[in-house]
Amino acid sequence: MTENRSTTLKVLCILSWVYIGLSMISTTFEMAKGPVTPDIIEEQKSQMLEMYTEDQIEQMGGMLDDIFVFMEVSNEQFYAINTIGILTLLLGLLAVIMMFKMNRAGYYLYLTYTIAPIASAVYFFPGNFMSWVLIVFSLFFGALFAILYGLQLKTMK
Repeated sequence: MTENRSTTLKVLCILSWVYIGLSMISTTFEMAKGPVTPDIIEEQKSQMLEMYTEDQIEQMGGMLDDIFVFMEVSNEQFYAINTIGILTLLLGLLAVIMMFKMNRAGYYLYLTYTIAPIASAVYFFPGNFMSWVLIVFSLFFGALFAILYGLQLKTMK
């Protein structure tokens, strides 16, 4: 039995696999390196502060503080954040494989995969400016791919 997989579905799956694969490699390397020392974080903060004048820092309001909090929490919760990231990527991989096999349930699993990074950002960085950057990025690309995959639902079983 041949499955009538559209070219669009094939392209979406390939793009998803490339993204998931590259993200998995990146996250795995990050996990292997481990978190940085507090001294390195302080050095990174100093380097960031040196890039701006006092007026620029004042104009940014609390944005730099949010970035610093983001850096600290990311480091303190390093293993939890990256483990959730890997599990989310594996969920996405499973969802895309299911959709490639024309299984409609993969789409609903994919929706969970697209929501997971948003939930993670809200949980680990509530109200932080940097979490909003992650949320907007995740919402844009997640919604785009969810809509494009959703248009392929009629061909799936």
